[in-house]
Amino acid sequence: MTMQVGMIAKDGIVLASDTWWSRSPKPGHSGTHHGWDSSKFVINDAKNIAVACARDKITSTRIAEAIVSKMSAAEPAGNREQRIRQVASVAAEGHDVECLIAFAGSDPGLYLFQHVNQGADVISDRIIKFAHTGDSTNAALFWLMRYYQHDKTVLQLMGLASHTVLAAKEFNSALISGLEIVYSDGSEFHRLSPHENNEWVMRSKGWEAQIEELIMGVT
Repeated sequence: MTMQVGMIAKDGIVLASDTWWSRSPKPGHSGTHHGWDSSKFVINDAKNIAVACARDKITSTRIAEAIVSKMSAAEPAGNREQRIRQVASVAAEGHDVECLIAFAGSDPGLYLFQHVNQGADVISDRIIKFAHTGDSTNAALFWLMRYYQHDKTVLQLMGLASHTVLAAKEFNSALISGLEIVYSDGSEFHRLSPHENNEWVMRSKGWEAQIEELIMGVT
């Protein structure tokens, strides 16, 4: 499970994800969910295509690597949805998987790829506002649906993206943890450093405390 959000800003694209890859006990064996922290983003060498990987790690990473190696940010936007379906569906090999795929450059765009029901249902829609992958019923998505505004900058939307991902942990702490943000400045994608990601974690904790005080405080 994961929580990832992608948003179109007026000056670029924001992608945010948790970092926890979980592994369930093998069928017939007792045990608990366990896992490790690792990036869920794949970015090409030119830094103009970024893919967020959700659900099965092996499959989603294989899809991301296929997309960044076989597609170009210069490809006409009108062809991208079909090309994503072609490239990603082959790499999915029948597994259920989701990816957020973002292109920077002169014609930026955000796409949601879903390959579910062993390939019976496949979509690769161009997103005009925002999208999310992973825990689709997580109550933290309230923040994204309530407060997203398309006329905000990348920097302004980073706060919303980080808070949505971090709040999701409160409702699914066993399978969601950590934060990583990737954004485009128009021409390239950039990863925030661990220190910068942690700064957003601290801001989010501060906002939680302020909201609690506003709602529960006595005046």
